[in-house]
Amino acid sequence: KDGVYTGKSPGVSVSTDDEAVSVNVGDIEVNTNEGGTRVRVGGREVVVDEDGNVDVKKIKKTRFDGHWGGLHLGVNGFLTADNKIGVPAEYDFMEPKYQRSFQFNMNLWEQNINLIRNKFGLITGVGFQWNNYFFDNNVFFRGDSSNVYGIRENLDGRSYEKSKLVVSYLTVPLLMEFQTNKYSRFDSFHITAGMVMGVQLRAHTKNVYNDNGKNKVKGWEDYNLSPFRWDAHAGIGWGKINLFASYALNSMFQEDKGPEAIPFTVGITLLGW
Repeated sequence: KDGVYTGKSPGVSVSTDDEAVSVNVGDIEVNTNEGGTRVRVGGREVVVDEDGNVDVKKIKKTRFDGHWGGLHLGVNGFLTADNKIGVPAEYDFMEPKYQRSFQFNMNLWEQNINLIRNKFGLITGVGFQWNNYFFDNNVFFRGDSSNVYGIRENLDGRSYEKSKLVVSYLTVPLLMEFQTNKYSRFDSFHITAGMVMGVQLRAHTKNVYNDNGKNKVKGWEDYNLSPFRWDAHAGIGWGKINLFASYALNSMFQEDKGPEAIPFTVGITLLGW
């Protein structure tokens, strides 16, 4: 007779129909039908077909797996206090060259916390972030105790190749993610949203120019940068393809010691793990 029967002991159940019988005892699952018998014990599955052939294989554990860990590349830019792309007019020397201003993230460790059926969960971890901001080639970016400024040089016989500011952070995310397929990371739509905190590690400028040979000048200062960065972060993707965007909730510089420049980034995952 078809039906489901529950034993007196907890975790024991038997279900039957006209074609198959299924028995579950704790983590042990036995299914038998006309084609053979399948036994699952822990992370192993043993299949015995109707001819007596035996196949043993390892079962991949189903768990919530987010899309934070990996290598990510994005394009950097600034927004003004009224959410216009760019920087305040008096700081036009900081207008970035978007085709060369990149962010690189190396997110080494990811911790996932399942909340609902391995499809919805929390993500945290630790990563490192490097931000490159390229300016006009002849700008030397500097700072003092009250402000930041750019020195533009136009010297005869000197050609300018590069001017950039590099800022690195230690990053810690707190993200929520929803996935449509709990069994596969590579055949699933996902959407992510949350916050990423950044702790500034160091900053430097680099200028390259030609004047009787190539010259490189590096500067190591604090440039009145905010010690922390708080980013609103969002991601969306399918399988291995993952796009992300971030928007800082605070200025890149300390209050009254630099422009109200809000960093933003739009990018793609190069390699996830």
